[in-house]
Amino acid sequence: MAWVNLEALEVRGILAQRAALTFARLAGEWYRPHEVFTADKSGWPGDWEGRSILATTLMGRATHQTPPWLEEILERVPQHLNAKGYFGKVQPKGVRDEQQMSGHSWFLRGLIEYYYWKKDPGIRAMIERIARNLLVPSLGVYPKYPLTAQERLRTRNWRLSRLQSKTKTHDKSIDTGCAFLAIDGVSQAYELLRWPKIRELLDEMIARFLEMDLVAMKVQTHATLSACRGILRLYEQDGEREHLAIAQRIFDLYKRLAWTENYGNYNWFDRPRWTEVCAIVDSFIVAVWLWRNTGDPQYLEDAHHIYYNSVEHSHRASGGFGSARCLGTEWVYLEVTTYEVEWCCNMRGGEVWPKAYEFLFWHEGDTLTLPFYHNATATIPLKGGALKVRTSTTYPYEGKVRVEVLESASRAVRTLRLFAPSWTRQAETAVLVNGRRVRTEFDRGFLVLKMPLKAGDRIELDLGLSLHVKDTHNQSRYSIKGYHTFRHGPCVLAADFREVLRLGKDADLRPLGMGRYELRGDEVFSGAVLAPISNPHVFTQPLEKRQVLFKEEPG
Repeated sequence: MAWVNLEALEVRGILAQRAALTFARLAGEWYRPHEVFTADKSGWPGDWEGRSILATTLMGRATHQTPPWLEEILERVPQHLNAKGYFGKVQPKGVRDEQQMSGHSWFLRGLIEYYYWKKDPGIRAMIERIARNLLVPSLGVYPKYPLTAQERLRTRNWRLSRLQSKTKTHDKSIDTGCAFLAIDGVSQAYELLRWPKIRELLDEMIARFLEMDLVAMKVQTHATLSACRGILRLYEQDGEREHLAIAQRIFDLYKRLAWTENYGNYNWFDRPRWTEVCAIVDSFIVAVWLWRNTGDPQYLEDAHHIYYNSVEHSHRASGGFGSARCLGTEWVYLEVTTYEVEWCCNMRGGEVWPKAYEFLFWHEGDTLTLPFYHNATATIPLKGGALKVRTSTTYPYEGKVRVEVLESASRAVRTLRLFAPSWTRQAETAVLVNGRRVRTEFDRGFLVLKMPLKAGDRIELDLGLSLHVKDTHNQSRYSIKGYHTFRHGPCVLAADFREVLRLGKDADLRPLGMGRYELRGDEVFSGAVLAPISNPHVFTQPLEKRQVLFKEEPG
């Protein structure tokens, strides 16, 4: 499958609004040339710089706007590099700093995405120098990464992540395993350069990563999911089935033991302190990539759940991103803990909207696939000419979807696939073409319409979203038991938190429209309203607190 280039997309509606807010935030304080190179106070060389370059590059492509500071930042980069062409100290032979390796994953990815966009030979030369002087000399060091507490105390090959205190309210932490976040950036460097030595390094990194007991070592879930992304990228380059199986095992472990009840993350395995948007963004991308490579619709349902209940909930009215309590541990309510995390999450949020754009339309041969629904127009290059389509929808608050064929140079698209997840009517959904019902098939989560698409065609359907109930899913020792959530389509519902609502699975909830429900027939709580966690009109506020988990008799 291939996705439609960002330059060929015009996105409207709520997704475009969110992207515009984040684009503006990334032009503000902390992300300007005089701040980017000095903002990091916690010893992560290349991290702030790389995340900023990556985010603004992708946001510029997606929104078709010129990032106001990107070119000046790139011009200043060489002034801040060491004699070997990368950030931070040149380590002794056989020694690596895991925060430096982690930071350069973002720096490499930012430069590579910019190179893909502009094809600047100077940027490619910078990438090659980092690969030659930082990556290739890392061969032989990753097999010595310490895996036990005693090894961590004695290691002479690794400068491990340090205790940090980034703000007055940020608890001290050790980002265990962040050295393996670099699998992501190294795999993208291999994708571009195809140097055998980089592939050798990847093999060493992945082999050592698989020796880690992620739960016992309390490894950072962000590092875990970034590593998973890198392994999936490598699979798409080499086709080795074991790499796909590894990524599936990692993501399954994450879902079982580090997923909150609104599809956010525990910041570390076995240590649910708060959620982190960096991991949430990676989990969204990993879920879509797993679907793309397996065809299993469960992964695509995971992606919808992550996007609508965690990504959007983490987005702020400022355009930035922040963290929340780990819903489902000791809390039945969802509450913001940090309004914005400017040193990492704001910039990682700058990747999620371009990815949401990118994932809208997929094409392969004569088949067009719609795995997500947003208001957008796409011009899709095909062998017989371009196909231009426009989608309009009220999803996920209502189930209506319309696809209009604006231009069709040929009838090269003969199959249209429309995602119909398990919370819809699926195979019972009527599909209308130009007002007339047509026959469809149902295959692996998709309604399949087999007919040539021509200019002027209008395809309409109503997926039929309604109320349903789901038990808590996290299986870790921290998960509270016996609770359930109310859902509308992919959206988890919440009530304003005043006192704990006692709601059984059979609660009398009357639909109000747009995914909202009013409780009726309860002597104490009648009139309470449950609404989607992610409000499309009012983004998350600093002191917001809403109940999400319910049971008949709380205890």
